[in-house]
Order: sequence, then structure tokens, then C-alpha cells
Amino acid sequence: MIIKIKKLYQYLILVIFSIMLIPIWGLSSLSVDFANIYLCFLAFLFTGFTVAFIKKCFSVSNKLVLFSGPLFYLGVAIYSLVIYEQSIVNCLFNPIIWFFIQFFMAYFIKNKRVLIVSLVSVSVFYSFVLWKNEDYFEYKFREIPAINEHNNLSDFYFINNKFDTVKLANVNKTIIVETWNEACKPCIAAIKDVQELSSKDTSVLHVYLYHNINDSQITAEGIYNFDQINNKDHILVDVNNSFVKAFELETYPFFIVFNKEAKLVGYMSGYNSNYKDDMIGKLKELIDKAKAI
Repeated sequence: MIIKIKKLYQYLILVIFSIMLIPIWGLSSLSVDFANIYLCFLAFLFTGFTVAFIKKCFSVSNKLVLFSGPLFYLGVAIYSLVIYEQSIVNCLFNPIIWFFIQFFMAYFIKNKRVLIVSLVSVSVFYSFVLWKNEDYFEYKFREIPAINEHNNLSDFYFINNKFDTVKLANVNKTIIVETWNEACKPCIAAIKDVQELSSKDTSVLHVYLYHNINDSQITAEGIYNFDQINNKDHILVDVNNSFVKAFELETYPFFIVFNKEAKLVGYMSGYNSNYKDDMIGKLKELIDKAKAI
């Protein structure tokens, strides 16, 4: 009887600990309000050394009891990565995958010294290398969404701030079509930084094409008088989203560059103000390429 109670007690402790790891991992690495480098580091150490301690003190043969919570959370993480078609970079930075690696090592590594070095190394590597430099790695290794390049700008109609239907053809200028949305923070940052570039070059026409993905409630007046855009005459709305659909633009911002004949030269996607000079430099290269054609 006493043996059964002791065994039941062990199972109960393992189940509680296994489930407890879910909020610990989530709050320390994913929560907007709580997550930070140091809390994440402590959560990694807690996971590794607590699992090692439990493995030493308890002799429960059913590993799934201890693995149930982490396996469930890992499954959710992998499902999210697959369903949202996340890149390898996103997988690399996913903290739940790294927490599970820490958990796995703590359970299976038997040598004490190797165990301690491994647990501390993973904790330091994720918290102070990957986490701290996540912004840089995501920028450098980001995947640029592909667009349908078999279109000509002269085929599309737009509505300007006078509510006239216009075409961007025969303007005899290099054209930058920058897509934006009022709820997109990178879009707002890009508008502020990039418009300085185009305003200094009279041979470039820079238009701001409003991209409505999620049925935004902003009014037409709000679009055409958007504070961050200095030149309101260059704000356009896509008629029936024909431009967005034809080029298969599923996100924003995009910077699509056309030459004087309204033919596509190249494009950029996304914006990170921390790498303003690099991104503007790449946009300048596209502009120069368009002018040379």
C-alpha cells in the first residue's frame, strides 16, 4: 500500500512539473509583458537542472509522464511553424524548440560535467546570442516573398487624392510603388525614412499605394491625409485591389521599382529601421538599375 502511494505521489509530482513547464516557457520567452533575456536565461537553467534533479530522485519508468507537457508544447510550436509556413530562421529562434532541447539533454546526458556544461551553454547561447541578436539575424536571413513579375505598371488604374482615376504610364520617370497600411509599424518607419530619398531626386516618382489586407476601418479621408506622408498628391488607392492581386502581394511594405516604360525592374520587401542605411542603399541600387535601362 505504501509503495503504491509513493509511486502515485511520484507520478503526481512529475505531472505537475511537466504541466508547470508550459507557463514557465511561455512567460519567460513569448509573453509581451514578461519575457526578457534574463528571465529566459533563468527559465533555461531551471528547466535543465530541475529535470536532472527529478531524474536522479525519482525512478518512474514511464517517461511520457515527465515528457507530456514539453511534448505537447513542442507539438504546438511545430504546428504553428508549419501552418504559417515559417522559415528556417523562425525555427532557429523558436524558444520552445530550444527549451525542449534543454529538457532532452537534462534527461539523457549521464555524465555530470558534460551535463552541466551543456545546460549552461544552451542557456547562454539562446539567451545572450540568439535572443539578443534576433533582430539582426532575422534581417540578414529573412526570406523575401516572391511576387508575380509578369506585369506592366501601365495596365493598372489607381485613385488619387482628388478621387480621379489615373494610370502611372507615360510619366517619363523611374517609379517607386511603396505599399503601406496604417496598422503596419514597418510601413510607418519606411515612409518616414525612404521619402527623404525620393524627394531629392526629381527623376523619380515615388507613390504610396494603400494596401488594405484586413478590411481596415480607415476612411478615404484618413488615407489621403495620412500624417506621415508629406506629399499627399502621391497617395494612391488600388482600384479593386487589382495591382495587389496581380503582383500577388500578401504582406507589406513592398517597394516595387519600374523604369520609364513602366516595366518592372526589381523589388524589396519589409523594412527594419535599425538597418536604414543598408535598406535605402539597396533601394538606390534598384533606382539606378531602372535609370540605366
